[in-house]
Amino acid sequence: MNRYLIVVVIFFLSYSFSYSQNDNSNKGKSNFISWTKDRKLKVSDFKIIKKKLKENDYTGMTYTDIQYNYKITKDSIFVTIRCVFNTRLSWLNSTDTNQYGLKHEQGHFDIGEIMAREMRRDFYESYNPNKAFNVYATLKKFRLKYVKKLNKLNLQYDNETNHSVNKIKQLEWETIIIPNMLFKNESYDNAMILITTRD
Repeated sequence: MNRYLIVVVIFFLSYSFSYSQNDNSNKGKSNFISWTKDRKLKVSDFKIIKKKLKENDYTGMTYTDIQYNYKITKDSIFVTIRCVFNTRLSWLNSTDTNQYGLKHEQGHFDIGEIMAREMRRDFYESYNPNKAFNVYATLKKFRLKYVKKLNKLNLQYDNETNHSVNKIKQLEWETIIIPNMLFKNESYDNAMILITTRD
């Protein structure tokens, strides 16, 4: 009988095949911060601080992405799906380097994690032991789907909060909408997934 497990600790088994979405960019790893529930964004995470030109300029811009890698062994598939913050591309306005500006940008980072959790869930639930399963193609398809959803949700967040200018809506997203969406897929909060393929 097949068993599907999401594990907190990934066990290292004999190597068979491994793939990372960013295999060719090892030197750029320091430009990424993985989302965790305990680590919030800091001013120093933004490599660019811009001069605010107008009163209605954005507080900043947060670039997030969904990255994945996987390893296939004789009887298991190990997958890691992470939401990452790009420190090199993200920026803040010089007049918004305060907790209020950071909270809005943290919201964008949290939205990225919401999409990563949904992608983990979809990948996990898509595995069918009775059908051929192409790990690479499945991950690639889901990443494209959830990057599109991420962009759409980020746009909705900015429109509803007016880029944090609407303080009531900003507070609603921070305290109700985003926490509820994170909680909805709380069982997929671990970036690592294990699927056992043995009978």
